[in-house]
Amino acid sequence: MHIIDREADSAGHWREWDAAGQRCVVRAKAGSHVRFDKRDCTLSSVAAGLAFGRAREVDCKGRRCVQWVSSAEVEVTRPASPKRKDDQGRRVAPIPGKPLKVRLVVSRILDAGGNAVAEWYLLTNLEKSVAAGRIVLWYYFRWQIESLFKLLKTAGHQMESWGQETGLALFKRLLIATQSCVLAWRLMRETGEYAQRNSSSGCPGGRR
Repeated sequence: MHIIDREADSAGHWREWDAAGQRCVVRAKAGSHVRFDKRDCTLSSVAAGLAFGRAREVDCKGRRCVQWVSSAEVEVTRPASPKRKDDQGRRVAPIPGKPLKVRLVVSRILDAGGNAVAEWYLLTNLEKSVAAGRIVLWYYFRWQIESLFKLLKTAGHQMESWGQETGLALFKRLLIATQSCVLAWRLMRETGEYAQRNSSSGCPGGRR
């Protein structure tokens, strides 16, 4: 099974995966069009008419939030729109294909005041026996991993500017960087004396 971000929100890819018998969860764009209730609709308009149920408490963007979930059966009917060009340098024309039945799973993450923190539109061809709440949890885990990548690359550790010359040197520094992230996240979640002592000192064990 593949869990893929919205850059793969593509009718062409969906038809390839279907032909290969692959199971996927893809984050789609809110404005992507599907067939629902015999009408052509955007995913956001489908979600607007769904009833949501509480799934779980989660941490999102530094806040304690609640994840709500809903789902509906839809069809991907739009033609594939390849980005490649033909021999004359012209964009390849859209390619029609058979409608594909998939499940739309919507995750809404709300803070304590009921304000939207994040909303994900997920399309999947997983069996109905896989609960929608489980699917959004999987994507939530993927989102956490992506947040770590962002922290390492551009939002803290600036990994792409390290300049290590060997794979082993890069691996060692990654171990140190990720361990510091784990420790910081552990402190964020702690509420007892350990967290207060180490947060005030700025380092493990109260030593600078």
